[in-house]
Amino acid sequence: MKHEKSCGAIVFRNGTDNSPRRYLLILQAKSKVWGFPKGHVDDGESEYDTALREVFEETGLKVEILTGFRTTISYKPKPETHKNVVFFLGKALNDDVKIDRDEILGYAWLSFEEALKRMTFNNSREILRKAEKFIENLH
Repeated sequence: MKHEKSCGAIVFRNGTDNSPRRYLLILQAKSKVWGFPKGHVDDGESEYDTALREVFEETGLKVEILTGFRTTISYKPKPETHKNVVFFLGKALNDDVKIDRDEILGYAWLSFEEALKRMTFNNSREILRKAEKFIENLH
């Protein structure tokens, strides 16, 4: 069995008085999946550094990782491969997205409810629910 590890972040920006908090979803070019920015861990790289690098490479955004949120999903992308993906929660320091067109077909800033509807996989929806609850508990 082959093991792979990736890291990424649920990226959000706070809304204004008139608009809700928004989450960034990206559309992966290869898989046509709506989800969160993520990618493979480079040799010697920490999970945290991988998440920051992947978010920046795929979206051009710098984020502040919130302390205390870390969640993992596991799945089998191929029958002989087991993959773990670690997600952090990242507050966008700006909202000027510049996608890597080789890897990403599109992106959207969506409210919590809109993001739940747009996501491709249930495990991503579950991570988003955890992230929303975590943010709500900060206030």
